[in-house]
Amino acid sequence: MSNLFKKVTSTVSVVAIVASAMSASLVANAASSFTPYADALATAGIIAKQSTEAGYNLGNNVTRAEMAKVAVNIKGATVAECTGKVFSDVTSAIGDLCGYVEAAAEANLVNKIASKFRPMDLVTRAEMLKMLLSAKGIAATDEDQGFMDLGSDASLNGYINAAAKAGIINKGTSFNPNNNASRGEAFKVAANSAGLTTTATAETSDDLDLGDLFGDVTDTTTTTTTTTTDTTTTTTTTVVAAGDLEVALNPASHPNGTLIPQAGIVRFSIVDFTAGGSDISVNTVELQKSGLSTIPSGTKVWFEKAGTRISGKASFTSENNAVISFAPSLVVKAGSTESLDLYVELATPGSTGSDFAFVSAAITSSAANVVGSFATPTLRTATYTVAASEFTATTTGQDYNASSDSVELARFTVRNADAASDTRDLKFQSVALYQSGSADLANLSDIVVERNGVVVSSSAMVSGKTLTLTVNDTIKDGASAIYYVKAKINNVEQTTDTYQFYLKNTSDINIIETASAFRSTTTVVTSAVAGLYNVTGGDVKFERDVTSALSQTVAPGTSDVVLMQGTITAKSAVTLEDVTLNYTTSASGSTSMNTVYLQIGSATFTATPTDSSTTTGSLTFLGSATVSGTAPVKMYVKLKDAATGTIKVDSLAIGKFTLKEYTSNQNTVGSAIGSIEGITVTVGASTLNVTRTDGLGTTQLASGSKGVTVLGARFSSTQGNPIALSNLSVTTAGTANSYTGGNTTLTLYVDGVAKSTKSLTTTSVNFDGFNATVSTTKTVDIVVKADFSDVTTTGTFEIATVSYNAVDNLTSVTVDAVSIAGATFNIATAEGALAATTGDSLINRSLFTAGAADQKVASFKVTASNDVIKIKDIILTGIGLSALSNVRLTDSVGTVLGTASSLTNTGASFVNVDTAAGSSIAMDKSATYYVVANVNSSTNATGVQVNVIADGSTITGSNGGLVDMTGLSGTGTIVTGALHDVNENTFKVTLGTPTSKNLSTDAMRFTVNAFGKNTVTLSGATFNNVLSGYTGSMVLTVVRASDNALVGTGTTETGLVTFTGNNIVDVNSSVTYIVKVVGALVDQASTSQDWSVSLTNLTTTSSLDAANYPKNTDTFPLISVK
Repeated sequence: MSNLFKKVTSTVSVVAIVASAMSASLVANAASSFTPYADALATAGIIAKQSTEAGYNLGNNVTRAEMAKVAVNIKGATVAECTGKVFSDVTSAIGDLCGYVEAAAEANLVNKIASKFRPMDLVTRAEMLKMLLSAKGIAATDEDQGFMDLGSDASLNGYINAAAKAGIINKGTSFNPNNNASRGEAFKVAANSAGLTTTATAETSDDLDLGDLFGDVTDTTTTTTTTTTDTTTTTTTTVVAAGDLEVALNPASHPNGTLIPQAGIVRFSIVDFTAGGSDISVNTVELQKSGLSTIPSGTKVWFEKAGTRISGKASFTSENNAVISFAPSLVVKAGSTESLDLYVELATPGSTGSDFAFVSAAITSSAANVVGSFATPTLRTATYTVAASEFTATTTGQDYNASSDSVELARFTVRNADAASDTRDLKFQSVALYQSGSADLANLSDIVVERNGVVVSSSAMVSGKTLTLTVNDTIKDGASAIYYVKAKINNVEQTTDTYQFYLKNTSDINIIETASAFRSTTTVVTSAVAGLYNVTGGDVKFERDVTSALSQTVAPGTSDVVLMQGTITAKSAVTLEDVTLNYTTSASGSTSMNTVYLQIGSATFTATPTDSSTTTGSLTFLGSATVSGTAPVKMYVKLKDAATGTIKVDSLAIGKFTLKEYTSNQNTVGSAIGSIEGITVTVGASTLNVTRTDGLGTTQLASGSKGVTVLGARFSSTQGNPIALSNLSVTTAGTANSYTGGNTTLTLYVDGVAKSTKSLTTTSVNFDGFNATVSTTKTVDIVVKADFSDVTTTGTFEIATVSYNAVDNLTSVTVDAVSIAGATFNIATAEGALAATTGDSLINRSLFTAGAADQKVASFKVTASNDVIKIKDIILTGIGLSALSNVRLTDSVGTVLGTASSLTNTGASFVNVDTAAGSSIAMDKSATYYVVANVNSSTNATGVQVNVIADGSTITGSNGGLVDMTGLSGTGTIVTGALHDVNENTFKVTLGTPTSKNLSTDAMRFTVNAFGKNTVTLSGATFNNVLSGYTGSMVLTVVRASDNALVGTGTTETGLVTFTGNNIVDVNSSVTYIVKVVGALVDQASTSQDWSVSLTNLTTTSSLDAANYPKNTDTFPLISVK
């Protein structure tokens, strides 16, 4: 017998392990205290021997696979080579641990029925006890040992109770079964379970805190031995701390004196925890009473975040303090703040007017420095009953087969049971439900809560057997709401997994009054336990591949046509032999299908279609396949060239196999679910589509045009095999003169590459060498371009038909060819027009300042009708052109096409400008051109004019020939330019805004700007004024605005005003003038006073009138109206 089972006497008594919350000050003591147990296990050959304590990694966690290895070694079970067939996630990829896990399953130390083992998951305390106690043959017991926090898994609870009963762990009220165990804790339990001799020193009772071995707090620590006596070794712990933690009351907390109910749950305050430069783990927060009132017995405090409790509940001691523990620790990220709600439950009603307040005391954390503290506001109790609520779970469950559907897993009703006369709505914030069924909640995804068919929550958190749902849904006063918990079940680990949720404590449901935020008191009515939901997985599951369509259309002769696709999943290895499947077809199956192949995993079966009639038949596949885990399934066939109609094979299910047994014991497979549905295959001929891509309609075309796209088309296929295209020819038609006889050439482009050029000697031409392949994944584009001869001057031209050969590449069957015709082209001599511009591009009469550069003196527009045309020569005539120099022709964006040659006082010409950028006009487009010149200095001239004439002006087409241009077909002037004036001193007039619009003092304002050599002297202005509702002896008067100096007066309220003084405007300056009607009196007999002052002319001593130059000044008349 192995020495693992031999009872020996320890040098000191072995202290039993205590399971509860660990004291932060004692955590570090664990590592050194575990070393003797690790050494004992190593001496017994259960784990590898390490030369140092650090080598054991005692503070690290243990995986499920590592724990299985320890349990197998304690039991002394035989470990075989890894097969990888016991659990789908336990393979040779995890090394020698695979053999140990499989040995643990064989020895019934772990659940071998499950499909997965989760080897790399961390082992929990409860799982650790089950493995180790099972290894020692210690059975589970249902004798309650006093633990209050056990889950709903009766099997695990039994082993926890058995461990306490056997003295392997201490009895207590808390065990924290779902917490992860450290390696040191696991080694100590393993050594104690095996009864091994250790050199561990006995611990005094003062050294132990409840749960000092299984505590929730994890810190990085160092341990130093300080004192040794005959009986006890005492250690001190130094916590390796870093960073700063700031604690403060959130300003959003209640103000002092806020009234709260005498009993119930109340949010007392909001507390901010802020981390400095490092992440901080907060372990405990101690509260002390600061108010005068006595804390009622049973009062509890805790922290919540977003309506979900994240700490344990703490009760107050007789010294009026309570320690709130975070399990796991509250992690505050560096530079961030966690704002937590502090809740207090006043368990028993106190007296009205009691004041309660609390202050923080000790706070344990990983921070090197804890800065600040908090004091809650003082809250006063009042006679107030919070709206009540009721919880009722629906006890009726449902049965499902495994699928990917979202299914109901619990249903419960929450009622707003407020009995008060006023209206008080409730907000259902969150609920923690516990799973008592056998299923692992990790198998769920897409967990939601629905109400009335609407998802009200998709925020779910799974922790072991606990499902926490954050809801935040309003329940109106007096109303009831039925909630459905739904989820997708991704995996069924046993033949039947069960789900049954229950509300463990009424404090696990968080409902508040919407208005006051006071916590509602919830009562369970009828049942807190929801119905039992059974999900049948089956030992074998057949599933269709949902990514494969259930119907498809293929061409005759197609290979590898899929008739069925899916998977077979077996929890334990099964052998499947000989399967017969019927099929239906609209034609004979034997004439449509060759050999049919069925693949199951690595095995391949074959079958020959056997017709029962013209529409039915069967496929018998002889052979066997072993399925362990998940195996892909695929049925496929090569269709015959003569295949027609439709084909569908019946669904594949367990019953279709002649033999279906477990590989290990040859027993018949007891349960299986699902099926793999066959795909409907429709056999259709390969299809060819041809569509125009040139976008052309009836098009105007000039004679002699070259490189003209006369047809663009695309070949495509939506169904069937690749199609070979060849021998493309086109037939032309039209009335165009002499387009055949070799006068026209056509070039074929395939996918943008020129393939063949042919002359049209007749109306048809064949493009030899054309070969292309089109398929469902590849298109072919063709373009035919034409070069027309100059002799083809008039008439129409089109590609009337396109013919070609199209053959199914696989079956050599001719595919129906689709003919297509091109657009119609109307061929004529190139045409266009040359005309005057309009609108903004029109150059109106202007006043040019002598010496000014780049002045637009004329404009014209050229339009191309049926060809791309170019400006070649433009001839100008004019008057007073000697006032100009450097005369240029530009396009609309200022690009210079050419400079005038032979400039005289009466004419100029632009010759051979067709090579310049901007000289070309696209077909059906227009372009605007400008004559631009510099104005000579020291020049005063009137009537400077530039005209475009027909004689000598030429426009050419794309073939270089002259274009028949409207406007150039005759002789004489085509575009008559405006008469411009040139002066050494020029001016500009702009209308201003009167300050008061008082007729007699400020009826109009205008400003004159002077340019040029020296000054502009104004000689007079003419007004056309209309007055209504005024009387008196009125005189039109103009004054200078800057000093109100008189400029001139008229004889009446309208007409001419002669300027007699203060009328000179210096060069590069401006003067503003005010127009007023002096002597205007309001006609008392008139019901309204209206007037309009209109400046129609403004002249200078040089005989210039601003009204003549709309390009230089505001448009005359200038009008001010009231």
